[in-house]
Amino acid sequence: MIKKPLFIAVCVLAAGCAELPPAAPNPWDSPQSRWSVEKEGLRLDFTLKPTVPDETQEAELEILVTDLAASSPGPIIDAGVKGRALMPRRPGHIHVLALQALHKENRPGVYGMHLTFGMGGEWEAEFAVSLPSGKTVEALFPFIVSGSDIPPWERKQGRKK
Repeated sequence: MIKKPLFIAVCVLAAGCAELPPAAPNPWDSPQSRWSVEKEGLRLDFTLKPTVPDETQEAELEILVTDLAASSPGPIIDAGVKGRALMPRRPGHIHVLALQALHKENRPGVYGMHLTFGMGGEWEAEFAVSLPSGKTVEALFPFIVSGSDIPPWERKQGRKK
């Protein structure tokens, strides 16, 4: 017969030794300028130029939409691509840039635009791709912008009195 305190100690020790699943990687730990997502028969390739733009620097966002379900995979032309960029991990504050509709195709299946973020930190680009068939596919891509993570309107201005 096992005594209750010994049983509890063995259970606690065994639980402490249990193998925990590895933590999900933080996508902002290693900034990338290219991300790919395969979803619902599509591949969405996101590119940010430069890899880590400065808060005051104009950056180029591009998304390539490829049909993987077709007999011969290729770019999808005439898709509607809308998106927004946001700072999801800033406590009590979300800085959002509505990207609206991205510029028309630069090349077949490649949609993009230029913008300035105005604030450094961890960002995400959310895209909704409307296909000519009427189907919509959404994707999320994390990236880093260098510079101050304090919003411009909260920065103290050095003014003379």
